[in-house]
Amino acid sequence: MRNAIAVLLAASACFAVLASTALASPDDYQHFEVRVLGKAGSDKKPSSIGSYLHPFSAVNSAGGPTNLGGVNSGALLELPFETVLAHLYLPKQMKLATKGFPTCTQPVILAAPESCPPGAEIGQGVAAGYARNANAAPGTYLLAPSLTVRVFIITSKSIGLRVISAVTAASIITGDIGPTKGALAKIYGTEILFKIPKGLTEPLPGIASQLSSFDSTIPARRNSRGVALQSLSSCPKSKKLNFGYSGLFNIGLDKKHSPKTALGYSINSTGKLVGIKVPCA
Repeated sequence: MRNAIAVLLAASACFAVLASTALASPDDYQHFEVRVLGKAGSDKKPSSIGSYLHPFSAVNSAGGPTNLGGVNSGALLELPFETVLAHLYLPKQMKLATKGFPTCTQPVILAAPESCPPGAEIGQGVAAGYARNANAAPGTYLLAPSLTVRVFIITSKSIGLRVISAVTAASIITGDIGPTKGALAKIYGTEILFKIPKGLTEPLPGIASQLSSFDSTIPARRNSRGVALQSLSSCPKSKKLNFGYSGLFNIGLDKKHSPKTALGYSINSTGKLVGIKVPCA
């Protein structure tokens, strides 16, 4: 990790380039993919299911501007941006019931995850992103690290995503679970609000971490009383389940403008809701 950080610092000194204007907003390249792992039950007897959730930004290896060698198109053409908050919406027919499952505290998840009680870890995944100088020109980046993801239950109303890469220490993305509120409650049942920690937003001073892909798989499982962690009742008439995702973004580690996150990063862009319909069987 020390060697990777040394490379990152050296690269930041070489590639710090002031950018002019962004070509679009961060969410113009935002996509969302979901798979339900299992079949629906009934309203009286929901089935235990698993899920695969994958928000990602379109970043291609070819097709970019010719002055950049024809590569790094998509979200890398933006000024460096960081996802600071994210909303995940689950369908009304799907329930996430962490109550009654083993839990693990954030300090233990961070420092010694193998010490968490059996059953507190509920899933795994991978993530990818770009380490970019906060003033980097569109199309440029310093490193493209991959990250490993482990999902734990912190409390009956929160989960923790332990994320670590070659250039960052372990960090925890917390996800607060609750009912969907407002107009979106007509479409979705459960909302999870994810908060991105400083270690992932700014792994080193002046270095922005631009997440491009984040996936997690949570298999079907039950607690000691037989209650399903994720359950699915009968399919709607449309045979489609509504999932949604939206991100809130900081641009270039800006801390001057309001509103701000609890960590002081400005929320410069609020992404549009990416709503998708997933087949229900």
